[in-house]
Amino acid sequence: KKGPLYKDLMNAVTEAKKISEPVFSGFVWKQGGGDKGRKEIANNYYDTFKQLVSDLRKDVNTPDMPVFVFNALSDEELDKRDKEAFSRKWKYLMPILKAKNRAGRDIPNAVTVIHGTDLPKVDALHYNTEGQLTLGKMAASAVKKFYKALPKGDILSNPKK
Repeated sequence: KKGPLYKDLMNAVTEAKKISEPVFSGFVWKQGGGDKGRKEIANNYYDTFKQLVSDLRKDVNTPDMPVFVFNALSDEELDKRDKEAFSRKWKYLMPILKAKNRAGRDIPNAVTVIHGTDLPKVDALHYNTEGQLTLGKMAASAVKKFYKALPKGDILSNPKK
């Protein structure tokens, strides 16, 4: 089911198309912490995210659009954590973080960007201005690296084709 935020996104796309010819060259995803207490959402996170990517690519008519999924920890780092303590503090966060890493491995043209846990925050979850700017630079770097790695002549290397 497409929720109100997705509908808002598609309304923004519709408005952009009225005044320009947007080229959809990537989608950045940084979310999940708010769902850490919701078992059903956490356990279905990967499938729901995969559907979101599929719907978005279809709705903006860009079937190979790259997706950049931001995550705090790699699977290796997650495996080093004390799962019992981790689960007590953030009940269902582990499956969400694992799902975001899986997305970067299993969804075509998806990349997981690990940003670590030490970005400056205003509270336990939300980044301050410096943290947000760092995430923005990381996103730009990930997009640049993705496109640089494409073989010459690949349709994604020239999105206007």
